[in-house]
Amino acid sequence: MPQIKLKVVRDAVSPPPWSAPSGAGPLFTGNGDTDYVCGVCEFVIAAHMGAGQRVASIETECPCCGAVNEVSIGTD
Repeated sequence: MPQIKLKVVRDAVSPPPWSAPSGAGPLFTGNGDTDYVCGVCEFVIAAHMGAGQRVASIETECPCCGAVNEVSIGTD
């Protein structure tokens, strides 16, 4: 499955090694074959996104490392 690293707006606040909290999962889930991952620790922020699926441009804090990533999928 292809992965695309998101643009980091604010660097991680937690030092490595990173581990996601229990039960943490993607913020968005689609039905495609591309995962969008945190630009620092590669935690999956948007999973299985496909052609035609869109996420408005937002900023979200990674639950794993605390970095803030810009999420903008299919908004071109």
